[in-house]
Amino acid sequence: MISVLDLGLERNGSGWLVGDKCTFADLSFVTWNLVGEGLLKELGKLQDLDAKYPRYAAWMTALCKREDVGKIRERMAKGRAEHGLS
Repeated sequence: MISVLDLGLERNGSGWLVGDKCTFADLSFVTWNLVGEGLLKELGKLQDLDAKYPRYAAWMTALCKREDVGKIRERMAKGRAEHGLS
């Protein structure tokens, strides 16, 4: 999945999935990506993600800087902690 997103970001060339700004297409992936990254972290396989998929990493960084996405991340982190996950 991450490789497909990275390829889509490469093909668009703007840093976003559609057009030249953040759209619903980008935001619709945030929670799924965060869940996936949490699973990769639990499995010890998150460390090479940035090097292997640089466009994906830059895109997620840009998305996570958004205030609304920050609120989602906080809620998700709280839920993970309540279930004993890091």
